[in-house]
Amino acid sequence: MIGGYDPLTNNFVSAAKSGGILAASAARTAAYTGEAMRNPGAVGLRVDVDISAIAASPSVTFKIQKQNQASGAWSDVLASAAKTATGTFSLTVSPSVLAAANAVAQVEAPGVWRVVTTVGDADSMTYQIAYEYLLSQLLGA
Repeated sequence: MIGGYDPLTNNFVSAAKSGGILAASAARTAAYTGEAMRNPGAVGLRVDVDISAIAASPSVTFKIQKQNQASGAWSDVLASAAKTATGTFSLTVSPSVLAAANAVAQVEAPGVWRVVTTVGDADSMTYQIAYEYLLSQLLGA
């Protein structure tokens, strides 16, 4: 459901809220755990990571996780390969895109999701994490 009433949250959801920034650009040396995000009904989700600076030789893995509605436990949907250099990459969860190791999971976007990182050492990596719901899949475009 994109735009309209969401009975799970008892709120009205704006169709304009199709993406945003999960983590502003900052130097990080420890694991990051993003807030739980409620999917407004999109079939697909893309998480974009922009790594703008590194110090020494960091190694960071980025993951999209889903929450089990019954138990509240979190499990991995998709994990990147370990990132060790600057650059931009995306993690995509969508049933209409072919699966690709460490980049695309060919499943529907989870109802409740978050982004977490696993760090291999304490070396600094500066990155920003953004997301976008893939709305065109729901609209048939």
